[in-house]
Amino acid sequence: MQRCIGVAVTAFFIAGCASGPGAHPMSVDVIELVSSYQRSADAGSHFYVIQIRNRSEQTVMIHTITVQAGTSDYEIDDVPQQVESPLAPGESQQFQVMATVQRSRAASGAFAMEELRLTISCTDESGQDFFESGSYPIRHQASN
Repeated sequence: MQRCIGVAVTAFFIAGCASGPGAHPMSVDVIELVSSYQRSADAGSHFYVIQIRNRSEQTVMIHTITVQAGTSDYEIDDVPQQVESPLAPGESQQFQVMATVQRSRAASGAFAMEELRLTISCTDESGQDFFESGSYPIRHQASN
């Protein structure tokens, strides 16, 4: 009986944390604009569009977007992009990011970078700082 009560209390606590006021649900999409003449993962300058949707019930301020390679075969050494942009509940916004991609010395032969690691620095309406971070697949879209 005590075990059942302990499990029920733990499940209630976990569910409360997942949906509590500290949750900042956001969705992120990454699009790389490429020329029809360009291979998508060549070293050099790349133009990404980072689309962020605020799925929370609070306005959030997006401060910076940091882009990193999604595989150890590539490196991105660019500094975080300062954006300082508010995002209302339900709103989506696109941010343009230029990144310089280089093959790493430890490259094992991957010829295409299929995802980016992003860290997005934010503040919610109550002044609480938080980060949205993860690896996101890259969708390619022709720019011409």
